[in-house]
Amino acid sequence: MKKKQENPKTFVLDTSVIIHDSSCIKNFAEHDIKIPLCVIEELDNFKKGQNDAKAFHARDLTRTLDKMDSEHLFDGGVSLGQGKGKLSVETNVDLHELVKAKFSADIVDHRIISVALRYKEEHPEREVILITKDTNLRLKARSLKIKAEDYESDQLKEIDKLYKGKIMIEDSSLSKIINLIYKDGKAPYSMIKTSLNFQPIHNMYVILRDPTPATNNSALARVDIEQQCLVRVEKKTVSGITPRNAEQVFAVDAVLNPNTSLVTLYGKAGTGKTLLAIAAALELLKEKRCKQIIISAALVPVGNKDVGFLPGDLNEKVSPYMQGLFDNVAFIKTQIGKKGATEVEKYFVIKEKANDDGPYIVIQPLNTIRGRSINNTVFVLDESQNTTPHEAKTAITRAGENTKMILCGDIEQIDAPYLGKSDNGLAHVVYKFKGRVMSANVYLEKGERSALATLASEIL
Repeated sequence: MKKKQENPKTFVLDTSVIIHDSSCIKNFAEHDIKIPLCVIEELDNFKKGQNDAKAFHARDLTRTLDKMDSEHLFDGGVSLGQGKGKLSVETNVDLHELVKAKFSADIVDHRIISVALRYKEEHPEREVILITKDTNLRLKARSLKIKAEDYESDQLKEIDKLYKGKIMIEDSSLSKIINLIYKDGKAPYSMIKTSLNFQPIHNMYVILRDPTPATNNSALARVDIEQQCLVRVEKKTVSGITPRNAEQVFAVDAVLNPNTSLVTLYGKAGTGKTLLAIAAALELLKEKRCKQIIISAALVPVGNKDVGFLPGDLNEKVSPYMQGLFDNVAFIKTQIGKKGATEVEKYFVIKEKANDDGPYIVIQPLNTIRGRSINNTVFVLDESQNTTPHEAKTAITRAGENTKMILCGDIEQIDAPYLGKSDNGLAHVVYKFKGRVMSANVYLEKGERSALATLASEIL
């Protein structure tokens, strides 16, 4: 039986934590939780959005609070269950004198700090910790000697070891398996010597190389756990785009593989993630393996305003954020010839809402898909590192019959406030779907945009 800590802590929650994960109140073990009343007021401003993850979390928590014992919620706290602490709402959110002396502005952040500071003074026997995803708020709190931490419950540990979906095996003993792969299109991976420590994972991609000068042979393959073999992966040109390196070959194979329903392509800028995803998706459309392509991106609007608040029609609202997608489609048009370009042009539309009567390519904002069931579609979600785990889940769970989801992004380039490379939606999907039969992942690291772009991504 786990021994309960003798000195439980009190955690004061900021709004940023709740709109990131409304289930956060379940993740503090036996410790107590305080939510300042001003945080509840802030949640009221977030809960009105229809398709936004922040709105979902705001509404979810306020519903949870509404079902609780209101008498004790504001006086002493409500138990969160056996072995759990208590949750209470702090109504005294007046500015503390030390906060007034330190910070002149009367803002919600300073009232939250005041709650933590006041409780710390009134209960010196307890450790009080402010939990917030707002870096500036953490710094302000620490200036008043209040312990402040990020919300880490959904952060991935050892993010630098995130699954890359590919490995290279180099040994002179690989000549036989390489030759067999070229001969039969596959070979048992048991032929790889145990001393090479090869750990097969379903749909993991493998570069096999025999460095012997006389042979200098190599092969590209994909792991098939069910058949316990390596399946040959060949370079394929899709929609006029020819892969330039092994990882790009793997990316195309992952999208074209009829057995994968979820593909994640992540890596630094200029590696061809989005271009290859769209080109391969278009190939599936032309082969009538789907009825439509939906291309979307995780938008990070100026001023955190929903696209509905921006001026203009849907095209004018979305175009500035989708320009990278437009550029990729435009480039594909130049690569597949005049006839092919016309064919792509007739498919390419911007719609408020997609349906299943295709074929066409739809550019659609991510926040318009909640509640839908998307069938017979290849759904490309770009900039998915700017999604929360909940938003990524929302997108993937829209997948209906014969739908393939492709998530592209760079976890080193996150624009969304309160997200980092260890707690964004893309990283979570890569981590959670590792080795799943219906998923494939490829980390792309070799830049192909230009020598300048590659150098900039490495040194800046």
